[in-house]
Amino acid sequence: MNRTKCNRLKRRRGFGGLRGGGGKRGATSRADEVKPVIRKFKPPCPPLKEKTNNTESTHNEAGESEAPFTIPNSWAWVKLGDICEIFTGATPKTSNAENFGDFIPFLNPGDIDNNGNVIYSNRGLTEKGLKEARKIEANSILVVCIGGLIGKACLVDRECTCNQQINVAKPLFAEATLLYYFINSTYFQSTIKANSTGTATPIINKNLFEQILIPLPPLQEQEYIVQTLDTLFTLKKGLRIE
Repeated sequence: MNRTKCNRLKRRRGFGGLRGGGGKRGATSRADEVKPVIRKFKPPCPPLKEKTNNTESTHNEAGESEAPFTIPNSWAWVKLGDICEIFTGATPKTSNAENFGDFIPFLNPGDIDNNGNVIYSNRGLTEKGLKEARKIEANSILVVCIGGLIGKACLVDRECTCNQQINVAKPLFAEATLLYYFINSTYFQSTIKANSTGTATPIINKNLFEQILIPLPPLQEQEYIVQTLDTLFTLKKGLRIE
């Protein structure tokens, strides 16, 4: 996204660098606003359209007709590719043993469990192997993009690499933990599956993946929602609620 489009995104709906969003309000009133929105993550998103070079709509906020459900006025619908750098992992030549070692973790879908936990020690690359892969920064979100595990996601806490069965979303204009929660929502997961192709082996390509709509709050509200969800999930884990 070029600087002009970036600035346009910031100006829309009071997003001063995505740091806009209302004065200070009590926790109760803010929670009242947030809870209904979280509940609305269940409706499926309409089918996505392939991105073409002769349209600029893929770089702007979603139009009202595209919005999957209603969100607060201070929020904006944006495409995942507008607020993240999106790329797909790569595997170095497996025929060359010198590509594999313990310099940096090399992840595949089996290294991510259903709770977002990651096993970093199963396989790794050497410095030589890294030159044929893509380095992933800490606080990036990995999402399986093919097969029966499609949609499974994690938030990595260190530099690593991954194979081509995983899409990587590096947040640029959003809180990484909030995006991770959104990606794990019923709405997002349903959208991935609804827009995947292939019968025996479902797959969602990078172009469609980066066009999935995300309901994005201003930064202050992002931080509040993350704190609230962290607390709720901690309570759920403590109570052993499935």
